[in-house]
Amino acid sequence: MNVQDFLENIQPNEKMGILSHIDLDGIVSEILFYDFLNKKGCKNISVFFRDYNVNLMDELHEELENLDKLVVLDLSSNVLGEQFQKLGNEKDILYIDHHFSEIHFSGRIIELKTPSEICVTRTLYETLKNKLGKKREWLVVAGIISDAGDRFEINNEIINHFLKTINLSIQDFKEKIVFNLAYFLDYFHDDLTGAFHILRDLDNYSDVSKLEKYIQPVKDEFNFYLNDFKKNKKRINGVEFYLFNSKFPIKSSLINELSYSTPRDIFLIGTLEGDFIKFSARCQSGKINLVEFLKIIGAGCENALSGGHLKAAGIVIRKQDLEIFKNNLMTLKNIS
Repeated sequence: MNVQDFLENIQPNEKMGILSHIDLDGIVSEILFYDFLNKKGCKNISVFFRDYNVNLMDELHEELENLDKLVVLDLSSNVLGEQFQKLGNEKDILYIDHHFSEIHFSGRIIELKTPSEICVTRTLYETLKNKLGKKREWLVVAGIISDAGDRFEINNEIINHFLKTINLSIQDFKEKIVFNLAYFLDYFHDDLTGAFHILRDLDNYSDVSKLEKYIQPVKDEFNFYLNDFKKNKKRINGVEFYLFNSKFPIKSSLINELSYSTPRDIFLIGTLEGDFIKFSARCQSGKINLVEFLKIIGAGCENALSGGHLKAAGIVIRKQDLEIFKNNLMTLKNIS
């Protein structure tokens, strides 16, 4: 079975599930597939949103078991693991991703992996465009840009074509739409299903202004921690290292802002979440492979979970392994 077979074989009476990453790329992708299922007449659709978590499949096991078919979007195979494969031996699953990984699945899992620079939003939009039309084009472009797609020439045509139709520069679109949508999602970090349905109801990009009451509190906190970073960061072995805890999950927005401002610097920023510390790493110049970098400095950290892209990656470690992690960073040789 291939992707088109999976799409055509979906029946209106089936229990369908969509699971995606919690960032804009993942959630826009989920909106697109939800729209497609509505067009197919599906009424029983469950949506799930998860960040990278060592217990991800455990948390969802019972709910996913009860589905007839499942779609998984923008989650690295590193985080899905053996339980996902077992599920794929029992039911049809469509899995679309663009993160680097050496893990591949078999059985009834239809796997569509694209190069890192082609995000899942774009892949799904092009796959479903003839079935959905152009209603979501503004949101698709926002999803692509949010995943740094504007930094790759391969995405220029789809981005520039849309921006010409609305007569906005890419910088204006980022500031008015993309950044604000990221803040909006951070506000709803505990209720991403609510955020999902609010986004689905927006007719065009100008409607983002209606979300200001959600956006401003997150923007204020972002600015506070941007200043705090400059005061309290540590430079460890040439890496800008920073730990913080905030009300809203602004880590991705913060590290993206910093890394785009100084693209040759290496940033490693973490937040404590329960018994774990989640680190994001960025180096926009590409002078270091961050996937390999995190594997090396995560060595010795029990059950460490890492993955991502050359210029943007992440790792989850147990909080009791922080000193091991930092020592690996301090002693690592030949960091560019």
